[in-house]
This record gives sequence, structure tokens and C-alpha cells, in this order.
Amino acid sequence: MTRPVPFEDLHTIADSPQVTYLTFDLGPADPAPINPSSIRIAGLHTDTPFLQLGHSLFRGIHATALGTELIFTPDATHHAQSDKKVLFNPVALQPRHPDTHTDTHTGPATLTSREPPQTHRPPTNHHQPETP
Repeated sequence: MTRPVPFEDLHTIADSPQVTYLTFDLGPADPAPINPSSIRIAGLHTDTPFLQLGHSLFRGIHATALGTELIFTPDATHHAQSDKKVLFNPVALQPRHPDTHTDTHTGPATLTSREPPQTHRPPTNHHQPETP
């Protein structure tokens, strides 16, 4: 049974920031341990967020999970749940050729994807029907 919130506490609830949890899907990327100081996230609130893990760079798209993803603390205590995720694909920076590009406002490099863009990845534990 839930208790009603006292009226004087409503002000505190309205002023507190809303927290949204996202899971990051790196696909087949190497899950080797990374130093937390080498993790960088840019543009998380944009249509195309970027993630840097050490020397690896990823471009992402926002997606809705197929179900609810549960988030646990290291001691296996339930912490949160989410139905939002970001699907990341590895990308590489390649220098531009000065003779083929005349726009000086976009910078000296371009991003190229190493894999086709992800739109949906089925769960890895889905059941495959047997063929007779």
C-alpha cells in the first residue's frame, strides 16, 4: 500500500531532477575492462550520440528495448529498470582529402562506419524452431 505524500513535500518532489536510465548496447565490441577516466560521451540528448572507450569510437542511435531491462548494483541489488537504450556501432575517423572537400567549417576528418547501422537486434537467447 502506498502512502500519500504530505503537501509540504510536493515542492521538493517537483524541484528534484528526473533520472532516466539508459543501457548502452555495443554489439560485438570487445568487453575488455576500460579505465573509467577514458570513457567519454557526447551528444547523449541528440539523435546521434557518440561514445569513446579508450581509443575506440562509437556512433549511436536511440532505441526502445524489447522489454524492460533490469539494472543491478555490483552486489546484485536491484537498482533501476529501463526500456530505453542506445545502440552503438564502431566508427573510424579518416582524414579528408583537401582536394575533394572545400568546406572549412566541418573540420579535418570524417566519420565512417565499420558496420551497417543497427535498427533492431533480436535477443541472443531467442528460441529457434526445429525444422523437420
